[in-house]
Amino acid sequence: MLERLPDASERTLREHWDRIESQLHAGVDYVKGIDTDPRTNRRSSASFRALKRTVRELDQYARAMRWVMTVTEPDPTE
Repeated sequence: MLERLPDASERTLREHWDRIESQLHAGVDYVKGIDTDPRTNRRSSASFRALKRTVRELDQYARAMRWVMTVTEPDPTE
């Protein structure tokens, strides 16, 4: 489960992003675990396919957010 931010400010996002990113990576790992487990038939269910697609989209959004946060990071010398 991904943590909800208390507000939509840039400061809050920067303060919580590492933890949210870790939570997303746990979700990606969970989906990969199910997807590669030959003993389960969950991969064929519509709900798993929807979860897999959603996690993949969230991962793409997170990568974009990380890039934006990196290029807009305030200069500590200023």
